[in-house]
Amino acid sequence: MASPPRYATAGGPHRLRPRTPVMVAGAIVLAVAVVAASVLTGIYIGSRRSPTTAAPTAAPTATAAPSATAAPTATPQPTATAAPTPLAGFGTGPFAGGAAIGGQVTSVGSVRAAAQTGYDRFVIDLGQSPLQQYEVRTQATSQFTLDPKGEVVTLSGASGVLIVVHNASNHDSFVGPTDVQAGLPAIREARLVGDFEGMVSWALGVRGPGFVRVTTLTGPNRLVVDVQT
Repeated sequence: MASPPRYATAGGPHRLRPRTPVMVAGAIVLAVAVVAASVLTGIYIGSRRSPTTAAPTAAPTATAAPSATAAPTATPQPTATAAPTPLAGFGTGPFAGGAAIGGQVTSVGSVRAAAQTGYDRFVIDLGQSPLQQYEVRTQATSQFTLDPKGEVVTLSGASGVLIVVHNASNHDSFVGPTDVQAGLPAIREARLVGDFEGMVSWALGVRGPGFVRVTTLTGPNRLVVDVQT
């Protein structure tokens, strides 16, 4: 049997030598380094290509312009009413006149009321008997006290006029009603409120400015009270 061939050390085939552990470990480290470098390079390139974009900030909401406030409407002021002016010869009194005549009594025969231009007229007709002392007073209400009963009565109207005649009688020869619903612009009502112990009192319920004028007439004798409308 032939012996296996022997290889010459020079010019002959090389003998395969097994790889040592050191070489294997170096190859693994090199491969890991290459992979790590590739990953890092990809991350770097990706970061350069795709920079993180900050989320857009929402545009601020436009604030609505404040509505124009309408100017407050001016409240109309009430028109000042001019104070009433008395007609010539008219006023608020009190008024007084006449003269005391001893031994005589003034007899009231009748009364009447009528409208005139700018005023209403109330007349106490005395006939032929003389006019003695009298008083005419205005007041703020249309309430009067009956003489001598003391009872309070309210006449039509907002204010009043009281006419008093001294040394007089209203029951001797008087003709006509003692409560006259005149219904005139100024004189609303006329009423006898006193006929006692020589004192005769007539009351007027009136409306209006309350200005009066007092005059006397003769032929026959009369006491006249005008009330402004």
